[in-house]
Amino acid sequence: YRSVAKFLLAKVRPLMPTVLMINIGIWWFREDYSRRAFNATWRQGVLDASDASVQHTGSQIILRTTTVPAIWRSKDNDGVNQELLRTNAVDREVLSLIRKRRNASSSAAPRRYGVLDTYAMTASFPRDHCKVRDASGELVKFYSDDMHAQPYVYQEINTVLYNMLART
Repeated sequence: YRSVAKFLLAKVRPLMPTVLMINIGIWWFREDYSRRAFNATWRQGVLDASDASVQHTGSQIILRTTTVPAIWRSKDNDGVNQELLRTNAVDREVLSLIRKRRNASSSAAPRRYGVLDTYAMTASFPRDHCKVRDASGELVKFYSDDMHAQPYVYQEINTVLYNMLART
């Protein structure tokens, strides 16, 4: 599947998930990136497909923002609009669409949307990469490559997610 919405409807919906967590930032599906350019219609389509994927279960949809990428190189980020990533513009636009959906909901059981804001959690990483020392005096490396944080960062993000799920 080369489209996020098509994948959600064809593969995720039949699984009847109890929680759907979806990254709302930059997408790597070629059809979405090159042909749809992440416009508002495309974003609405992904949200509609997300809603349809959990329609029968009444599940919560958790939207995960994009982690802040490294700044020093662009090898892994070739072809991706760096300004969109660093300004969090895509995530903020989608979160705005979610707020509108929440406010427009008139049903007895409105869709529950949660936000795992990994952008906020990693906002200081580019500035602090290899400039912070741990308790033993070693420099802390937040990134494992140009785009991805170290595994221990994702472990901590997952801990926050598990705590979110435990409260719902």
